[in-house]
Amino acid sequence: MRMKRLFAAALASGTAVPLLAGCAGGGAGSEADNAGARPAGCGDTEAVIGFADGYGSNSWKRLNRAELEDELSKCPSVTDFIYPDAQGDTQKAIPDINSLASQGANGILAFPDAGEAILPALRSAYKSDIAVVPYRVSPGGEAGRDYTTFVASDF
Repeated sequence: MRMKRLFAAALASGTAVPLLAGCAGGGAGSEADNAGARPAGCGDTEAVIGFADGYGSNSWKRLNRAELEDELSKCPSVTDFIYPDAQGDTQKAIPDINSLASQGANGILAFPDAGEAILPALRSAYKSDIAVVPYRVSPGGEAGRDYTTFVASDF
C-alpha cells in the first residue's frame, strides 16, 4: 500500500502536473531549461504506465499525450507506456481502463471524458492495487476510496 501511495504521488506531481502545466505554455526558454532533466517523480521501481484517454483526437489532447510520453521517456524506471483512446465512446473507455489493469499497469492516468460512468472501472483498478489518477474531469467518487488522487485544473 505504501508503494501505491508513493507511486500515485509521483504520478500526480511528477507526471500529471507537468503534463497540465506543459499544455498551458511556458515562458521563453522554459523548454530549453527543462530539456533532458529527469523529472522529480521518477522512482527506482520499474513501472508500466497507462494513460486512458476518453477522447484523444483533438490537438490539446494530442499535446497532453506527447508531453506525457516526453516526461516518461526521461524515467528509466518506466518500462512500458500503454495508451488507449476511447475516441469519445464510453462503452470503449470502460474496457480500456480494465485492459490497462490486466496488462500490468502499475499506474493509470485517466482523462475521464465520460465522467461518472467511468468511476466503476477506476475503482476496480484502484482496488487491484494500481495507482489511479483521474485528472481535469471529475469522475465523481472519492480519492482514497475510488482512486488514488484527483488532479483538477485551476482556472
